[in-house]
Amino acid sequence: MKERPKKTQSRVWGLILPKDAPQCNEILEFCKKLPKHYYIMLHDQDYQIDEETGETTPKNAHYHVLMRFSNSRDLSTVQGYFKEFEFLRPNSYEKVLNLHGSVRYLAHVDNPEKFQYDKKNIDTNDPLYLDYFKNAQSADNEIDAMKQTIQNLDKMTFSEAVESARPFLQSMNSYQRFIVLRSIKTETKG
Repeated sequence: MKERPKKTQSRVWGLILPKDAPQCNEILEFCKKLPKHYYIMLHDQDYQIDEETGETTPKNAHYHVLMRFSNSRDLSTVQGYFKEFEFLRPNSYEKVLNLHGSVRYLAHVDNPEKFQYDKKNIDTNDPLYLDYFKNAQSADNEIDAMKQTIQNLDKMTFSEAVESARPFLQSMNSYQRFIVLRSIKTETKG
């Protein structure tokens, strides 16, 4: 029995499109009509660093496009949608495994070494897309609280330290909590 070739499927597909690509505006408009939700961001301030000289040079302006469909689509199906745009190559499309992280990447919020784009400039039809950016702020608050707790461990009782670290501990699994609590116990005054 002959095995069928494995299909590459995903509900979310990405596309990087050079700003100066032929029919760029037509493709972007097409990307807005095709999926359930789209997310488009122009990266025109990106740069690359030469590892030998440390010199920075600007990258060519390009659009990052994310398309979230209501159900899973095969790569060949997605490629077929764009068949009239002949210059797009088969490797122009990327299966997106993590929509949350990919939307955040559009603004580089988790990449402080890269140019920081304003998340409000993301062109999207998803009214809740700003929710993708809320977790970072609360995670930053948790990290700050944990840092404060660690700096004051020698002045706190074990109970005070655990209470201070409660939000951070709640995001951990049981094993991680055990390790952290054991460390707190050895560092507190009792």
